Amino acid sequence: MRTKCLIACWAVCAFIPPVAMQLTVLLGRTVPPAVTDDTPAAGTRVRVTATGWERTDVHHILYLPTDWVPSGKYPVIIEYAPNGWAPNPEERVDGSVEDTQLGFYQSGGQGYIWATMPFIDSLPSPAHNTPNWWWGKHPEGVEGEDVAADYTKAGLIDILENYGGDPASVFVTGFSRGAIAAGQVGLRSQLVDVWLGFLPHSHHFQLSSLNAPQRYPLLDAIAGRASFITAGQKGLDGGFGSSNVGRDLLTKLGIPNEFREMPGENHTHNWIEDDASATSLAVRQEIRIWLADTIANRPGTSSVSGKVTDSLGTAIPNVRIQSGDTHWTFSDANGDYQLPSLIDSSRTLTATHPQYTFANPSRQISITGADLTNQSFMTSSDSATVINQKD
Repeated sequence: MRTKCLIACWAVCAFIPPVAMQLTVLLGRTVPPAVTDDTPAAGTRVRVTATGWERTDVHHILYLPTDWVPSGKYPVIIEYAPNGWAPNPEERVDGSVEDTQLGFYQSGGQGYIWATMPFIDSLPSPAHNTPNWWWGKHPEGVEGEDVAADYTKAGLIDILENYGGDPASVFVTGFSRGAIAAGQVGLRSQLVDVWLGFLPHSHHFQLSSLNAPQRYPLLDAIAGRASFITAGQKGLDGGFGSSNVGRDLLTKLGIPNEFREMPGENHTHNWIEDDASATSLAVRQEIRIWLADTIANRPGTSSVSGKVTDSLGTAIPNVRIQSGDTHWTFSDANGDYQLPSLIDSSRTLTATHPQYTFANPSRQISITGADLTNQSFMTSSDSATVINQKD
């Protein structure tokens, strides 16, 4: 077991760049920036409340990468926090959304938006974050996993709509309770369609569903999407067995997965930090490569494509093509669009534009393991006339 550094700040150079473009350095280690209540900006980590939850005391943590610009498009890593855990004083975590770090190190702090979503206590009112009570305290008949999934969906849509999150490249990760939540919350009906990949560390959600399997989605809801499962050393990490069972079940189902055991590591999320062992740092690099490869190849998903024109056959750009609450794209200058990362399902495909109406704005489609092409849309003649008059 390596010795962790005591937290202390060292100056790295005479000139300190603005905080929005700076990652904190502690004793030679890059660490996530401190959480603030500031306005989101590049390189900052801030508390944010999702749309529709403004009258509550619930919040999540949003990190925009150092290379973030308002016009950019970025993959998203959603993280869930563990319960409070203290294998030793140097590795203590408090279970709050502020005290997470996997998504930061998985991405390296650049190129990805990272957000930690909360578990929620509905009782007592107003609803508020719960750091240490699994899925929270709720009225009888209300399942905390559903409450957490509702909030995650609202917070994710905000990220996709307002900060350039890529709807086709959303991942879920977490340590311990957070790893279990990747399935027990992440595969609730509200979110099952969202993810491109899964990165649970030290536990897997399947074991925790054995006491009440009827309450939780089955592993096959992953529907062929990829997982990268990590755990500490067998015998040192109490989550190893659960992670290993999850790996075995995915393998039996034919669902792609990677599994890595970190020698010498106990039940901790500190294994991923800059001063980790050479083995752990190699796994961290594998994860970064796996993320890029998953985005490039999108296993377990298919795409829908087509063209948008007016009634005269002229290409219409900037038409929003959407299927489900969290999957959309826009037609390009040639009127072409491609909507990727859709799991096998029957779903509605819709075209919208603030200035146009469509003769048939929506249709039912079925994704069955292959890309769907020639799903084109045409504006009505009336809308084309209105646009021409405005021009």
